[in-house]
Order: sequence, then C-alpha cells, then structure tokens
Amino acid sequence: MRQLITLIAAACLLAAPAAAQTAPDRIEVVDRPEVLFYSIEDGGQGRFRSGDKEDWTFPVSHEDYAVIRDLLEPYRAEGRACDDPTARNLYRDGYMLWRDRTGEVRRPNDSFCYTPAFTASGRNMNLAYRQMNDWARARWTPPPGLPAPTTMTLVWRSWGNRLVEWTLPRGGEGRYINRDAQPVTFPVSEEQFDRFRALFAPYEGSRFECRRVITDGAYGSLIWSQPGHADQSLNFDAGCVSGDAADVFQRLEQAEAMLATFRDGG
Repeated sequence: MRQLITLIAAACLLAAPAAAQTAPDRIEVVDRPEVLFYSIEDGGQGRFRSGDKEDWTFPVSHEDYAVIRDLLEPYRAEGRACDDPTARNLYRDGYMLWRDRTGEVRRPNDSFCYTPAFTASGRNMNLAYRQMNDWARARWTPPPGLPAPTTMTLVWRSWGNRLVEWTLPRGGEGRYINRDAQPVTFPVSEEQFDRFRALFAPYEGSRFECRRVITDGAYGSLIWSQPGHADQSLNFDAGCVSGDAADVFQRLEQAEAMLATFRDGG
C-alpha cells in the first residue's frame, strides 16, 4: 500500500507541471472586435488582424512576449479610457486583456479618442501595435502547393478602415469600391485577369518584408484566392523603403492603372 501511495504521489507531481503549461500567458489588445486586434502568447503564437481579409498567425518567442508585455504594463492598472467622452468616435468596445494562471484582467481600450492627453498616453500602445504588425508581416508563411487563383483583390486600408478595394475574378464581374463613391462593377475576361496576375508573379507564394520608417500611413494587401484554400497575401505599407519596396510599389502603380482601364472599358 505504501508503495502504491508513493507511485500515485510521484505521478501527480509529474503531471502537475504539464497541466500548468497547457495555457500559456496571453495578452489581447482589441481596437475593434473582429476587425482590428492582435494577441500574443508567451512562447506560442501571435495573431494580428486588420480588416476582413488581413488575418495572420505567426510564431513568437518568450522574448517577443516580454517586449509586448513590458510595453503594455503601464495600462494594466486602469486601461486606456478617453478623458473626454464627447471626443470618442463610434468604436467604443475596445479592450485589453491579460490572461495567466491566476486569472484574467480586462481593461478598457478607447482606441479612437482624439484629445491631446489621450494621444500622448498612447505611445507604448502604438509601439506595441507596430511591433506586432511588423512581426506578422515578416513571419507569416503562405501554405505551399496552392492551385492557380480564381480571384485577386487589391485593397488599401488605414487603421482597419478600407479606403479602396479592387476585386478581379478570372472571367466574370469585377468590382471597384472607393469609400467616397458608389461601388462600380465591370466585366473581366480571363486574358485581363492573367495580365494582372502576371504583374505580381515574382511575389506569388512568397513573403514581402520591409523596414517601415514612416508611421501611420496607408497599408494594404494584394490577395490571391483559391476555392477551398486560405487566401495568400502580399502585404505592403506606404512607410516601407527597404528590401523590394520600390519594386512592389512600381508594380502597384502599374496594377492600378491597368485596373482603371479595365473598369473604364479601355
């Protein structure tokens, strides 16, 4: 009997650490639920979402987690609430969440508040956001061996809000959306689609990385869509000046000129 008790106790001691490690520490920062948010686990997975099609998961280390944790620590006590409720815009359901083995701490995050004091208080928040954005763009890996795309989309955004979007099927009805005008539809042939696709052939199935030096600019994605598979994305930022940035933006200029010709029937 004593031997049996000893074996059970030893088994419990061995199992306890494994159980404790099943839920790594985690931080979530939500500006707009389901639209603009990021999360990071301690030595696990990061996630960064901006808009309805840019949603990346990527590996993160304990050191990465510590960077974001330390940047956000000043907000853990009270969160980040707008100091003038009349200055808040429509999005008022943001939050910050810290989760560890002791439980959860949830704080307000009035991300879109426009007062000098609130803006000054957001320095660390902005640094954390940009760091997560950079890691997401650099570390996300598209799945290999995908079939040819049937639809391509070019979209520009700012802080999660769509500015311009072009949707191009390989034969069918294209769509142009500008936030300042009514949507426009236009016919797209297979030959037109193939010409557009050829512009970005060097980047299909690969990552584009750059070092941002200008912040708060517009950003966007070129998206390849295949039925039954997750979308692939070429993600770019107007503040990028290194790596293949010049080539990417030159191709984007050509692409938008080509798309305008398709839309206008040229």
